[in-house]
Amino acid sequence: MDIKTKYENEEVMLLWDIPEYTGNEEDNDEELLRPDGKLILKNEKVIYVLEQTVPWISNRYAGMIKKESKYENIIRSIKLDYPGYEVQQLTFIIDCLGGYDKLLKQNISKLNFTKFELNAILSGIQKIVLSEARRTINQFKLLTNL
Repeated sequence: MDIKTKYENEEVMLLWDIPEYTGNEEDNDEELLRPDGKLILKNEKVIYVLEQTVPWISNRYAGMIKKESKYENIIRSIKLDYPGYEVQQLTFIIDCLGGYDKLLKQNISKLNFTKFELNAILSGIQKIVLSEARRTINQFKLLTNL
């Protein structure tokens, strides 16, 4: 199954890995920032810039600070491009061993999932992160003959 860069209907537009311009004259196509996604809720007039990262355990907070500041200019530019829309960044951080803090829950909750859906999403994210960590460790063992 191929993942498209754009999904859209009358209510929602979802863009994945699309370069964003900051509005600066120095912007060039090779060095543009690429948030993981942009979710546009047309009826609510809300745009979410989506970003995720999987840092080492001790770097979880630093990862949040880095991701939040990285897209400040893009958020400003999107606000200019979409007058009347509320624009927010939602940063999803889960550490490499599946740990997360209340900010992850808060950010996912902003997307109006039920409590059941929220818990299922968090559990699914943890399973993905842990299975990928296990796969990486196994690959390392094979490559180093451990």
